[in-house]
Amino acid sequence: MRPILLKGHERPLTQVKYNREGDLLVSCAKNLQPCLWSSDDGRRIGTYEGHNGAVWTCDMTWDSDRLITGSADQTIRIWDLPTGKELFEIRHREPCRAVKLSAGERFLAATTDAFIESPPGIHIYNFAEDVSEQSATPVVAWTVPKGRITRVYWTDCNRKLITSHDGGLVRRWDVEVSRPQGLGLLAAGRVGAVFTTGGEDGYVRVHHMDLDYFTTKFF
Repeated sequence: MRPILLKGHERPLTQVKYNREGDLLVSCAKNLQPCLWSSDDGRRIGTYEGHNGAVWTCDMTWDSDRLITGSADQTIRIWDLPTGKELFEIRHREPCRAVKLSAGERFLAATTDAFIESPPGIHIYNFAEDVSEQSATPVVAWTVPKGRITRVYWTDCNRKLITSHDGGLVRRWDVEVSRPQGLGLLAAGRVGAVFTTGGEDGYVRVHHMDLDYFTTKFF
């Protein structure tokens, strides 16, 4: 198979995200403009102009209608994915590191880095179907004791979050009470989902969790 080279960023990539159909791809990088690509032929469809810092993260809606990005410029931005028009901005006091829509897209989870005297944090927003009803105020937010959060994922029917951190730490959170639950490489878990982690050791680990056991497979 011959790879297609997508040339559009001058600085290192931070995240890539396919849409549900797999025909569109969004790439984020340490430069300011996320890019939208056709995955069939590698054609760059357009860019999203507005961020003033490295864009660390992105997610998109199930229908490929809206794009959400988070940046070192301390903002989360919601875009009209087909046109590149910015629809809404959520501003933090800290850089945004990761965003993730919940199943059903009723909620948006976002994480922020430690900054000056602020510790890392997790913020949950209502994600409005009508952008005119979108709020920049989280419905719940909490701080994390230590360790920069690199990614966030919903699980257990949106009742819990899984976060990965620098240094190989993985945490599971009860969203309602904002309390970390112990989760280790070989610890028992009752999440009922599968998630992957990757580290500087070069391994990708697929974690399988069900009611009876927690295992890790190496590829």
